Amino acid sequence: MENQLVIKPASLADMATLQLFEQQVITAERPFTNNIRPEKVHYYDLKTLIERENSYLVIGYLDNIAVASGYIRIEKSKPQHQPDYYGYLGFMYVDPAHRGKGLNSQILDHLKNWAKEKGISKLKLEVYAENQNAINAYKKFGFNNHMIEMMMDI
Repeated sequence: MENQLVIKPASLADMATLQLFEQQVITAERPFTNNIRPEKVHYYDLKTLIERENSYLVIGYLDNIAVASGYIRIEKSKPQHQPDYYGYLGFMYVDPAHRGKGLNSQILDHLKNWAKEKGISKLKLEVYAENQNAINAYKKFGFNNHMIEMMMDI
């Protein structure tokens, strides 16, 4: 099948690739917010995402070239919410040369299946309100708007 990703768990040996992807995510998100510091920053504790049992970080490969990533982390819900735990998705990245090929959906499916195996029945993620391409992709996958976070500069 064309554009079929080979999805593998990330390891510490993949750190250079993951750090490159992380900086590309940050660069892509800067236009959507003025909150990201101008210097080089990091979003993810990659080592923890790789090593902890409650998280699963993956890399997607096309022809043995890393082109995509994503993680799921099991989180405890607020006391008033159900179910007791949910899967939080992040680091959803696809190399710009390979976007629009359904690769993100393959990563999401893989992470969703991992969550189901762990007994998780709800997934959450965050996306910038102005990032309409990402919102459309997540809605196509089955996500719905749930809550809007609002901010204001003063």
